[in-house]
Amino acid sequence: FPTRRSSDLVVGSVRSDNLTGSYEATKQLIRMGHKDILLVMADLHYLDHEERYLGAKKALEEAGLEVNSNSIMDCYLFNDNDLHYKLDYIMKSARPDAIFVAGDQEAIRVMRVLQGIGIRIPDDISVMGYDNLQLAANSNPPLTTVNQPIYDIGREAGKLLLNMIGDKEYKPRKIILEANYLMMRESVKQKV
Repeated sequence: FPTRRSSDLVVGSVRSDNLTGSYEATKQLIRMGHKDILLVMADLHYLDHEERYLGAKKALEEAGLEVNSNSIMDCYLFNDNDLHYKLDYIMKSARPDAIFVAGDQEAIRVMRVLQGIGIRIPDDISVMGYDNLQLAANSNPPLTTVNQPIYDIGREAGKLLLNMIGDKEYKPRKIILEANYLMMRESVKQKV
């Protein structure tokens, strides 16, 4: 689950390296020939999502590309009708060639809306998510996504909790694990 900014100040935290994960994911889209990448961020009130935005932005800037001015921030506020209206407008006015979405649930929502307005994924546009939730592999098409090391995060959080319980002089620790690889599936393709 995303991390609120204050959570690691009191007891510590275990998270993945969201900045590097989104940076590498966006670089992969660029390597595959995508130059106009729309960013869709679920909730920038969470540190994880802010870092995912910053990582994607960094990759775009390094490639000499700008953040698409139609990028959607805090899309969790959008109901499906709002998201449909916004994406329909973007696709008609300045169609990007790829979309990087900061979470798999939102990415699947985006794909469903795009398909509803006649956009074919990945033929018309590539879509990449973040988290590698189980539902990502079963979406239509299967979602390319950044793998979160969920098992490792849970294991390290358990160790951290045991240390907190057993050590009266415990000092909060912040542990960052590598978001280790992309799960390349069918929602992204090489741009010709």
